[in-house]
Amino acid sequence: MKLRNFLKLMAMALVVPMALVACYDNDEPEIPKVQESVVLDTDDADLFVGESVQLNATAVVDPLATSKVINWTSSDSSVATVDANGKVTAVAPGKAIITASLGDGRPSASCEVEVDAEDALLVFNGGNMYSSIDGSLSQIRFEKSQTVTYDVFADANGRSLGATVQDGIIFGENLYIAVDGSNTIEVVNKNTFKSVTTILPDETAYEPRDIVADDNYVYVSMYTGHVSRIDPKTNKIDKTVAVGPNPEEMVIEDGYLYVVNSDGLNYGANYENGKTVSKINLKSFTEEKKINVGLNPTAIQESNDKIFVLCMGNYGDVPASIYVIDENDNVTNTNIPATFFTEDDGILYVVDSPWGGTTSYTSYKASDLSVVSQNFIKTPVDSPAGIAVDEDRIFVSSYNLVDGYASYSTDGYVNEYKLDGTLVKKYDVGVGPVHMLVVD
Repeated sequence: MKLRNFLKLMAMALVVPMALVACYDNDEPEIPKVQESVVLDTDDADLFVGESVQLNATAVVDPLATSKVINWTSSDSSVATVDANGKVTAVAPGKAIITASLGDGRPSASCEVEVDAEDALLVFNGGNMYSSIDGSLSQIRFEKSQTVTYDVFADANGRSLGATVQDGIIFGENLYIAVDGSNTIEVVNKNTFKSVTTILPDETAYEPRDIVADDNYVYVSMYTGHVSRIDPKTNKIDKTVAVGPNPEEMVIEDGYLYVVNSDGLNYGANYENGKTVSKINLKSFTEEKKINVGLNPTAIQESNDKIFVLCMGNYGDVPASIYVIDENDNVTNTNIPATFFTEDDGILYVVDSPWGGTTSYTSYKASDLSVVSQNFIKTPVDSPAGIAVDEDRIFVSSYNLVDGYASYSTDGYVNEYKLDGTLVKKYDVGVGPVHMLVVD
């Protein structure tokens, strides 16, 4: 019995440590799995092109995860980019999704970024071909940042825009620029100003001056006495019509294109063939008639079913004056003197700056030509070169004075005004800032 009891005790002694070991293994504490998450401080952001915003991500990361880094990505880097720290920079108008992620299959958070182009003024600086100064394209961002880029075309393309830049118009995503001296029509992206193509007019119709567009085509007046039509689908000239000598500005009204025939190169003969406006039927793209107006017409505007034509005269005994063409093509001389003018919301803004005389700024109702304001600019420029109006702003470009005279070979400037004529800001631009285009 004693031996049997001894053996039983020995067996129990061996079992107990094994049981203790088994119990220890089953009760070992486990590290709990962490529920990962990523949260952004905002889920949407609105930016202008060129602006930046810092996004901040708060993350809960599993300590056992192999990667603890937050990865930032943009769904469209052509619209908005993001760096490794979550700083977002707006590149071009559109929408992009910015995502902060812990990695494939792990949590993420997103922010929708909408980018708009800040309202801007494009200034077409003609340069000075006789002084070998090429033209340029200045951009003034006036809506918020109030900054100016001296030559956005050269910055984007690494080359000059060319000699004697004249005018421009936006159609779709592209900006069409007439460059008279270089005989080119530059087509660039309206946001980035990167070149899309260069249209080269042929030996029949060339020297592009003014550009307008309707819903289907882009039209260019050629100083050789023609108007050419560009198909924006191909960016090629598909039709050309002969008009009068040395055509300048154009407007479109009720299915017709009106172009002024200045005969500007015939100043030695007193512009004798520069007394008409060609009326072109846009459906057939043919000239239906020439409408007789005053001497040397150079500028044209449309308002209230009327066409307003600025005839510059001969800078001598025939003074400049604005003529009106009504819907029946009847013509009236208003005897309103002008050097340049523009129209906005039924108001004509007229600048009269005669050689050696006093500059005046007068606005009129287009409906009846009654005076709205005798002096709509309170702080005049030195030597006005052009005018543009956009809803609540007026822009007047100017040459700088050198030794008391307008300089055509040094940089000019643009003054921004409120509608009441109060000066907002002065912007330095290129040489010869004659034409302007508001982009909104």
